[in-house]
Amino acid sequence: MFEIRIICDTDHTEQALTALSDAFTLTGTRTYPARDGKRVRLYATAAPVAPTSPWPTPEDAYDKAPSILTEIGWIARTARHVIAYDETDRELYLRKAAVFDRIALTEEPDLPSGTATDAAMTAAFALIELDQAPTPGDVRGYVRQQYQRWREQQYQADHREDHAPEPCGESGCLCYGVGEEHDDHACGCDCPRCLDCQQLIENCDCEY
Repeated sequence: MFEIRIICDTDHTEQALTALSDAFTLTGTRTYPARDGKRVRLYATAAPVAPTSPWPTPEDAYDKAPSILTEIGWIARTARHVIAYDETDRELYLRKAAVFDRIALTEEPDLPSGTATDAAMTAAFALIELDQAPTPGDVRGYVRQQYQRWREQQYQADHREDHAPEPCGESGCLCYGVGEEHDDHACGCDCPRCLDCQQLIENCDCEY
């Protein structure tokens, strides 16, 4: 906290206060006549403006995100079909880094290091390396930023007029919720089709 004194014309008082408010956090101002009797002395109690973080908070980044269990299920199923881990699999890297971050936030919110935190850091560095991005000061903040942007892109794509049905991502749904068997599950959740062949379970010949 510090004091600022400005001597200015009376007509410029509001302009000076506006300029100070833009640069500092003001907690109080006082105005007195200047010694020449023509101008005013403006005193302001101020503090530096707190720096803003370039990274979204976890609450903002993961607002309305699928549950952790849902994301783990999607990651496990998707990873089974990955042949070469490269930029074409960025969604897998991103969602894995995000879910590990969420697990660490839940299990080790105040620990600088731990099993969940270390896993989250490793997944975050893998995403940064894939993106060929400069290593930021907050690698998990980078994950949250990228996840939030990806979710916004998904939302915009889902609301296009030419949008084709897509899996809802819940409970292993991969068949778009299409078919009479989904009449009671409008979003496609609890998909009764085989995850591999997309046939109804009674018609599935897959071996498990």
